[in-house]
Amino acid sequence: MHTPPSAFFHRFHSVLSKRFLSQSTAIAAGDTTTALPLRQQRKRRTIVDPFVLNPAKQALTEYLYSTRALFYPHAENISKHSPSFLQSLLSNLKLSRSRAFPDVQRFLRYNPINEYFPFLESIGIAPPDVSRFLPADRLFLCDNPQLLSSISALSNYGFPWTKLGLLYSHDASIFDIDGSLLRRRLDVIIELGFSRTQLVGICLAFPFVLGRREEESTGEEDGLFDDLKWVLLKSHLADSRCLDSCYVNCRKVRIFYDLGCEKGTIGEALGDGLIILLESSEENVKEKVSFFSRLGMKNEDVGRLIVRHPEILNFNLKDPVITMPEFLSYIGLDRKSKRDIVLGYRHVLGRNTIENLPEIMKSIGLHGWFSSKILNGGHRLLTGFDANSDKEESKSNQRSDGTPEDKLLTPKMEFLQGVGFGENAIAREIVPKLHATKEQLDQRFSCLIGMGIEHSELVKMMLLSPKILNQSVPMIEEKIDFFQNGLKLSLQDLQKFPGYLLFDLEKRVKPRHRIMAWLRERDLLVINYAPATILATSERRFISCLKRIHPAVPKQWLESFSFRDYNGFNWGS
Repeated sequence: MHTPPSAFFHRFHSVLSKRFLSQSTAIAAGDTTTALPLRQQRKRRTIVDPFVLNPAKQALTEYLYSTRALFYPHAENISKHSPSFLQSLLSNLKLSRSRAFPDVQRFLRYNPINEYFPFLESIGIAPPDVSRFLPADRLFLCDNPQLLSSISALSNYGFPWTKLGLLYSHDASIFDIDGSLLRRRLDVIIELGFSRTQLVGICLAFPFVLGRREEESTGEEDGLFDDLKWVLLKSHLADSRCLDSCYVNCRKVRIFYDLGCEKGTIGEALGDGLIILLESSEENVKEKVSFFSRLGMKNEDVGRLIVRHPEILNFNLKDPVITMPEFLSYIGLDRKSKRDIVLGYRHVLGRNTIENLPEIMKSIGLHGWFSSKILNGGHRLLTGFDANSDKEESKSNQRSDGTPEDKLLTPKMEFLQGVGFGENAIAREIVPKLHATKEQLDQRFSCLIGMGIEHSELVKMMLLSPKILNQSVPMIEEKIDFFQNGLKLSLQDLQKFPGYLLFDLEKRVKPRHRIMAWLRERDLLVINYAPATILATSERRFISCLKRIHPAVPKQWLESFSFRDYNGFNWGS
């Protein structure tokens, strides 16, 4: 039987770990050149020979088992499921196929590694995220007997090795619990009637059930298990033998908890609709939640809506075509309000898809009204609309997608439709003025929304100055920051003058702001000029404006504020 390392072994490797900490960290991160003699340093190879990789795995397994005193199944799982670590380790080693195993063995013998790198990768933590979970003062797994004990308990209970990262990334303190205590906690949950496979799925989806003590059981946890009994035990669609199915079903339930639904109320409330939930994919549930959240509903309202009306999960809220303003009549908007929208929001008219309905409603300020209508039993208004239009309208909106120019503009039209524009002449006029990809436009639009501008107001700004979205996200953030903190103006002022975002911050905005501040300090500025008056005028007209304030101001502008060279400028003009 494999015996644990002796006390001397622990002390020896504690000293060794301090000596080789920086070196092994470099090795584990892929920088092995610092740990190699000069004669062994070679040009980095990005692809490792598979005939070398397999012996390297065996050598790592042997090293962890024989030298590092890990249990053989643990050592094998670590070496088997840490390909990125092995690639980085071997990338600077010149190994022949015939001697790969002994050469890697020798390298590991004289170059101790940080064992947490391959371990964390092997349990499912993404290699770029591994460094966030590294202990600050440990290199060797055998220095943490609680970790090895908890891993053994979980593995023996049926937890897949590569899924343990879900627990570790959520609450690493679970692995500080003694294995025998973990087994007792798992036995308590098993007694509720779940199979081992279902138990594993529950713990992976809700890791906190492992972190609690037996005497800390709360009504909230009891409610969780009541809901999971409905989902995993009382439904004939729940496969108790498939871990992935159990885990996904638990994740679907967790979506409703994240929305604010009370634990213990979901299973029974769904009733027959539980079948719809189990048949729906997790992605479909998230898409429906996202649709109603974009419409402006509160999280708890979205959760209650789907729980009370699970048939919504079967609605197609992506592809059906709608036409404005006909859809407004279909959902019950009165004639006067409809006429006001036709006259005041012409950019939303035309064809669109129901996927973009939340943005359309935000653009015209009806998202709150429509949300209330849905919550009060009008959810079926999302289906059944007939978008068939007359032939003339179809022809007017029809365009050829065959030319390269059309294919280039189509993603930009999709962006405009995604923020509430219809397929109409206004949108087609704006499309050529947008000089960015759809992804960039989405990021910039979201950036402006995130800075506090209302969706409907941002659309109005785009109608006035479509090119505001041609700025990069950092530039937009910098300009708005200066608008608020430098110019001391509000977002409401920006909505009136969106063209501000088009001007160069260093060459126009800041110099003109400084000269106006200089004039104000000297009580020479009698009139408070609007931002548009200061920034939107040409350089010649701006200088003429300064001259009207005081004849000597243009010279001051040239010498102290302007970035331009005015040598030869006719000041008398």
